[in-house]
Amino acid sequence: MDFDVVMIHSATSTHVDIASYFLKNGIPVFVDKPLSTDFGECERLHDLAECDR
Repeated sequence: MDFDVVMIHSATSTHVDIASYFLKNGIPVFVDKPLSTDFGECERLHDLAECDR
């Protein structure tokens, strides 16, 4: 993929799946709030993002 960054503006219930996909492929994401309704999911996304640094 040839993306510099991805902006995710979709239903909250889809944020984690979409963001995870791009983060796992090394692409930074900006996610519209709320990131998720589950704190554990937020932590997992944070960990994925930090992994790529």
